[in-house]
Amino acid sequence: MTVIYPASYTKPAADEPLTHSRIAHSENWLSGGTVSVSTTATGFYADAPTTTLTYELWKPSALPAVWSYVHTTEAEVDYMCIAAHTLGSTGCNISVDYSTDGSSWTEVIGSISMPNDEPIFAIFAPVTADYFRLNITGSVAPTIGVIKFGKALQMQRPIYGGHSPVRTARQTILRSNYSETGEYLGRSKQRTYHQTQFDWQNLSAVWVGTHWPALQRAVEAEPFWIAWRPERVQLTTSQNPDDWVVYGGVWSDAGVWYDSATWQDSATPIDAYGVRYHDVSFGVTDAVPVPSNQGVRDLMSVSLSVRSRGYD
Repeated sequence: MTVIYPASYTKPAADEPLTHSRIAHSENWLSGGTVSVSTTATGFYADAPTTTLTYELWKPSALPAVWSYVHTTEAEVDYMCIAAHTLGSTGCNISVDYSTDGSSWTEVIGSISMPNDEPIFAIFAPVTADYFRLNITGSVAPTIGVIKFGKALQMQRPIYGGHSPVRTARQTILRSNYSETGEYLGRSKQRTYHQTQFDWQNLSAVWVGTHWPALQRAVEAEPFWIAWRPERVQLTTSQNPDDWVVYGGVWSDAGVWYDSATWQDSATPIDAYGVRYHDVSFGVTDAVPVPSNQGVRDLMSVSLSVRSRGYD
């Protein structure tokens, strides 16, 4: 699962630490605007990414390609999320721009290659605009199911321990076939998905009353993205590139820096931070998360069970 930051990203002073989860849901993302695209391949739909129905897709018929969203009015935005895509397996690069007039554009995420087809959560400093666009370059056109821009919910507390990362919480329903004498005759895989639970404690009653009702309404209606701990930390051991977070187009592996487009040594690292395993889910819940009082001052706890879409 991929978290993206711009190369120059600095967390706004008023934001919660990046050890706290970020959640993108239907009551904090933009909707109701219009979509325009550079091209659309036959059998695909330009406005498919405005819904959360992952079986309907947009695919450009040529690259470079642009997918643009124009909102009904200017709005503050600090994330872009993508799900149900093939940007990684097709070897594409993406970048993100915004505009207040549709003609003069400002880049918030520079060109970055995607390491895989897992859900994407791009985080950047808040911008106020009504035009937003995703730019795609490469040689093979990808498909994309969902694209959303909005202002993320930032959890008041981190998750302290005991969390199962959704990427390794793989759930596969299998059906095996055997002969009358017990000989193994094969197996069919019915479906694969990922399922985990997020548990938060010590949330203030005021914070819960302000933010949680909107989340409850949102998860009743549509899927959502959740980034468990979108922090940046220095790597200490070698890791598979698929496990890394993209940070300004440069990757770090045990102090060695690589350009994300070529995997060759990069002469200059962006800053003192590397990147690490991150956990982003795009999924649903079958139980609305209900906070409960802890019996200590005005503190509350809540759990959110997430069933995430499979991607391989």
